[in-house]
Amino acid sequence: MITGRPPVTDRVLIDSNIWIDCFRNKKSSNVEHVISLIRKSEGYICRIILAELFVGAKSDKESTLIEEYSSGLNILETTTNDYINAGVLGCKMRKNGITIPLPDLIIAEICIVRDLSIYTTDKHFDIICKYSKLKKYISPQ
Repeated sequence: MITGRPPVTDRVLIDSNIWIDCFRNKKSSNVEHVISLIRKSEGYICRIILAELFVGAKSDKESTLIEEYSSGLNILETTTNDYINAGVLGCKMRKNGITIPLPDLIIAEICIVRDLSIYTTDKHFDIICKYSKLKKYISPQ
């Protein structure tokens, strides 16, 4: 498997389900955590998550919100190695009887290689954590 950069702490990739919760539920505790990550320049996003958000936007207002929020984030580039590593991880998991959607595997590999935690409520990532070095972000209470 292809390896990544040395570890850097406090960097968090914010998954689409957290963004959706923030856009649709302004009183969610996730809103406060996302704003804090953005202000500290610790919040990251990748193009797959951006695409997921735009596909799921229910209105022009939501699309505008996505553009505004994402402009304050660090946008990660993907590499060929990210896709190779995602495929290798997916194959390893499938040999154990577990099938994970490819976008989630790619997102996981983006985090693993760059030593980011994933901020998500998607249970697929709990499973991926058991088969990889993926770390989940635990929001401060």
